[in-house]
Amino acid sequence: MSTLQLFREIQSCQDCLFSWEGYSHGFSRGHTVLEKGGRIVFAADDLGYLVPRGEHVEIEEQLKSLGWHQLETCPKCGSRKLFPLEYPEETLAEVECVEIQRSDLEKVNNLWQVSDDSLSKIA
Repeated sequence: MSTLQLFREIQSCQDCLFSWEGYSHGFSRGHTVLEKGGRIVFAADDLGYLVPRGEHVEIEEQLKSLGWHQLETCPKCGSRKLFPLEYPEETLAEVECVEIQRSDLEKVNNLWQVSDDSLSKIA
């Protein structure tokens, strides 16, 4: 297990107006942060630089097909359209997560994905 600094704040959905207290990441880069049943998975966008040039890493779609969803998603309707988040520094918390590493990946049909062995550890 690793830890990740996330903001804990009240979030509200623009589509269904549901509000909840949850985590948000505030990243401006393309990191993948997914949640399922209170568990969090993190994959740095730098993983793409660790495979041969011209080959792609596809983690998000693979995990979404297994029931994971993006962290900043409405738990009621699934919308990603949230009212602007504030990311208050005083709400930063160290949160346990599973961090996907290069050693967790295998090449399947010309895409780098999380190996079955590593999937079994996060499922």
